[in-house]
Amino acid sequence: MKTCLELRLENARALAGNGPAEFARKVNITGQQANQMIGPNPTRGIGHEKAREIERAHGREVGWLDHDHSQNEELDTPAGWGALTEIERARVEGFISGLLAVRSSDPRQQQSPDDATPETAQNRRGSCKQ
Repeated sequence: MKTCLELRLENARALAGNGPAEFARKVNITGQQANQMIGPNPTRGIGHEKAREIERAHGREVGWLDHDHSQNEELDTPAGWGALTEIERARVEGFISGLLAVRSSDPRQQQSPDDATPETAQNRRGSCKQ
């Protein structure tokens, strides 16, 4: 089983598919810092706070870096997401949340039993303890 730091490194490298310079720009760090975190010989692990920053910068849900996505072939963010400002991203997320709220208030839509478990809530927050 992979450690939390191994998962974060693997997933951050997958997000940096366009290269470390683009990754550094999105996360608002220097190229040297990106290389120290996700380069071929990383010297710094990705801590909890930095993991959440990376997830926000790439439009991922909280805890995304902490889970194994190696079997998931679709790691790219939606087209154009990177070009949006933080305010525009918040508007998109708010719109989607509104759609989901309308859907969940519809009695015809059943909530899966798995959606209400404490384990599922923990997975959404991130599973690595630090």
